[in-house]
Amino acid sequence: MILGLALIPSKSFQEAVDSYRKRYDKQYSRIKPHVTIKAPFEIEDGDLDSVIEQVRARINGIPAVEVHATKASSFKPTNNVIYFKVAKTDDLEELFNRFNGEDFYGEAEHVFVPHFTIAQGLSSQEFEDIFGQVALAGVDHKEIIDELTLLRFDDDEDKWKVIEDKVRIIV
Repeated sequence: MILGLALIPSKSFQEAVDSYRKRYDKQYSRIKPHVTIKAPFEIEDGDLDSVIEQVRARINGIPAVEVHATKASSFKPTNNVIYFKVAKTDDLEELFNRFNGEDFYGEAEHVFVPHFTIAQGLSSQEFEDIFGQVALAGVDHKEIIDELTLLRFDDDEDKWKVIEDKVRIIV
């Protein structure tokens, strides 16, 4: 079973992000807009309850986090991904660090860059055209997220789903 941990924003901000993703993100239908806290990791099916207990223990003492999407940015030249940058706060960093050590399914492969992906899988020309448009449109959205969402990858449907019976773990 493949799991991940993410902060999922309000419906209204999901709709704003999805207005770009529908056009520019080939992964649009696979997952809701989110800030990744723990990249995909694999567990045995029988370990799910234990993982949920570990997640609950690790989020103990972390307050709800403010998410402030501040501008369009990109991972270029590493890859042609465009995203809404989220201001990194101490609380966000602490949340990320609690789930990205050797003692919880391994360290993160990348430095923590909180963001909402809005475009990926682009050619260089597409990237240049789209990035200019998105940067001009801009973004300045703040909200408090008080739930850390545990997601499971559904191989049959080729998409990420909120674990229904354990829905959300309150931060």
